[in-house]
Parts: sequence; structure tokens; C-alpha cells
Amino acid sequence: MKVVVSVAVLVWGAGVVQAQSLAQLARQEAARRAAVEEPAPVYTNADLRSTRTLTSARVSAAESAPADAAPAGADDASTQATTAGEPARETEQEPAPAGGSDERVWRDRMAEARARVARSRLFAEALQSRINALTADFTARDDPAQRTVLEQDRIEALSELERVQAEIEEQEQAIRDLEEEARRAGVPAGWLR
Repeated sequence: MKVVVSVAVLVWGAGVVQAQSLAQLARQEAARRAAVEEPAPVYTNADLRSTRTLTSARVSAAESAPADAAPAGADDASTQATTAGEPARETEQEPAPAGGSDERVWRDRMAEARARVARSRLFAEALQSRINALTADFTARDDPAQRTVLEQDRIEALSELERVQAEIEEQEQAIRDLEEEARRAGVPAGWLR
């Protein structure tokens, strides 16, 4: 009995000591955050794209300039600002994606193509359910007039199902074509997932 009580006291005491250290850590973190004068910079994908386009523009300009000419953009305000220690300012508009350089465009195109296939498959499944119901209803009817109407509805649903299945094949081929186009454009495979 004494052992159980002493173990309980030790566990309780460890919990109290741990709670005190957590409170101290919280106070220390609050003090550290209050001491920070300026928040750390936050970089977004737009910052990375603007840097990438700026770099590629400078590289292409340098490649097209004659060897004895002054560096491309020597009179450019952004070059002067950069040499003065200030960051270069760019226009707020993003350049239009050329050929296949924008991840969002490729992801959107692939998502749209896959959504079309998913919608068509869902419609095909619904048509198949309707066909099954019409077939069951046809076999359960004794009235020839009702059977004729059900058979006409069933034939229409079957022809629509064939059309939708052909549409699904075309849409799946469009996805394969898009994948091939992306491969030829050098688009990373992860952009199409």
C-alpha cells in the first residue's frame, strides 16, 4: 500500500513540475515574439515565378547580344536599382504562359479532361441503371401496350449509352493526347497528377 501511494505521489509531482515548465516555456516564447521587430519575409509562388522569368529574360538577352556590346539592359531601371542595392521592381501582371511553362495551366487542363471523363462515366452508369430498370419492368408487365412503351424507352436508353461510351473513348484519347503533348513540351509528370 505504501508503495502505491509513493508511486502516485511521484507521478503527481512529475506532472506538476512538467506543467510549470510548460508555463515557463509559453512565457519565454511570448517574450521572444514580442522582441521580434520585423517579421520574417514570406515568399510565395508568384515571387518564384517572377524571379524565374526575370532570370530567363536576362539569359536570353545575354545570348542574343553581340559579344562586344554592352550588357543587355545596362540602361534599364531595374538593373540600376539592383546595382544600387535595391530590389528590382517588376510589373504586377504575370506573363502569359508560353507553350507549357505554367504548372497551374497544365494541372487545370488535365483536371478538366478527367472531370469530363468522370461525368460521362457517371452518366453511363445512370443510363445502365435505367436500362436495367426498364428491362425488369418490361419483363414484369403483361400489358402489350405498356411493354411497347417500355421497349421503346429501353432502345433509346441503349442508343444513348452507346453514344456516351463512344464519347468516353474520345475523352480518354484526349487525355492520352494531352499527356503526350505535355511529354513533348517537357512538362514534369507531377504537373499532370
